[in-house]
Amino acid sequence: EHAGSIPRTAGTLGIHRTSLYYRLRQIQEITGLDLDDGAHRLTLHLGLRIEELLAPGGDGAV
Repeated sequence: EHAGSIPRTAGTLGIHRTSLYYRLRQIQEITGLDLDDGAHRLTLHLGLRIEELLAPGGDGAV
């Protein structure tokens, strides 16, 4: 949501940027995705959006 800006993202999350780097490394380890790869970032982003839509009370209720 912040175009890859670490300072803006950390500020929005209310954490230090070092913590954000740690969390991003954890995401890479858990998912096996390389967040330096645009296709991998897109896959993760779409997955998160789909999860939001399918969640109970989500905007995409069918």
